[in-house]
Amino acid sequence: MICLIKLKNRFINNLIFKPSKDVFGVQDIVLADRYKITENNILTVENSIVETIKLEPKNSTVKKIGTIIMFAGNGENIINTANSEIMEFSKQGFNIILFSYRGYNNSKGKPTLKGAILDSKTVIEYYSNKLDGNIFLYGRSLGGSILLRTLKELKNKSKIKKIIIEGSFLSFRDLAVEMFPFIGKLLMSDKYSANQLDKNCNIPMLIIHSKDDEIIHFKYGKALHRYFINSQLETTSGNHTEYVKKSENRNFINKFMENSP
Repeated sequence: MICLIKLKNRFINNLIFKPSKDVFGVQDIVLADRYKITENNILTVENSIVETIKLEPKNSTVKKIGTIIMFAGNGENIINTANSEIMEFSKQGFNIILFSYRGYNNSKGKPTLKGAILDSKTVIEYYSNKLDGNIFLYGRSLGGSILLRTLKELKNKSKIKKIIIEGSFLSFRDLAVEMFPFIGKLLMSDKYSANQLDKNCNIPMLIIHSKDDEIIHFKYGKALHRYFINSQLETTSGNHTEYVKKSENRNFINKFMENSP
């Protein structure tokens, strides 16, 4: 029985997580000279280390609005996010915090859903205690699902003002069943899915999903919107999680975040 459970968990983790074998550092951030960069390794209650990087724009005259904590997709890493259009938000008054789930980049261990949720909880709690001002959570693809499931574990959400979810999904089981009808139904549960969070979550939520998404079908974005009462759906076009590549789309997100109490 123990061997079967281990095989099941290995199958699930290999299906969900795709960490790069390459390890990157802040020296790989292309525009590093534009930011004050603070590296910090945070210890979880399990004594595992979560790698984080805080990027603050230098010489900015823009009024600071708050801090965005990014939740990456399964094939992303902390540095390619730092080299993406996400960093354009730093020009609009936001600091950016990036972190690696266990098994990714410099965060040690093997990636699991339970572990990724604990790592995410650790990061949110740490920076909620350390930072002044508003916190915004932005999750892409797998990161959106992990973000939402992590909120269920948080006792204090008072500093979290807005949530942005891009190209994500409500149920791991539904996704697995579509990919592997028999095995997915047999092995995958929703224990760590976003649908474990109360649908009445009172944090304003923007759900972004492309009707052309080739990785996670548009219907999954609509399912998220139907489930979470306090959400709005932004239907877009283009490939998976490419919304922020266009400046007008970033401006739309920026306005959503700016209108915070």
